[in-house]
Amino acid sequence: MIDDNAPAPPFPFTPGHGVWKRSAHVNYVFHYLNLIYDPASYASNGQTSITVHVKLGDDCDSFSGTGHLKVSDDAGNVLFEADGAITAKRITIDQA
Repeated sequence: MIDDNAPAPPFPFTPGHGVWKRSAHVNYVFHYLNLIYDPASYASNGQTSITVHVKLGDDCDSFSGTGHLKVSDDAGNVLFEADGAITAKRITIDQA
């Protein structure tokens, strides 16, 4: 997955990498990590860990759900946690 870098130091991070699985008929859970680094030295500064539970829309071209973000330093100490909502729609090729 690709997302924007955090807006300011000390949290520049890599693209997300993770896994997903079906948890029920139209429900899925996915979990991914971003590695946080120091842009001057490229040393590790920790990671973000994001777990999201989603349900496919009736058209199977969209989903919505909730997630939990945890930001930890390189020693594993939690620096920040937050919950949030997500909605998404499938990218398609226009039939022009």
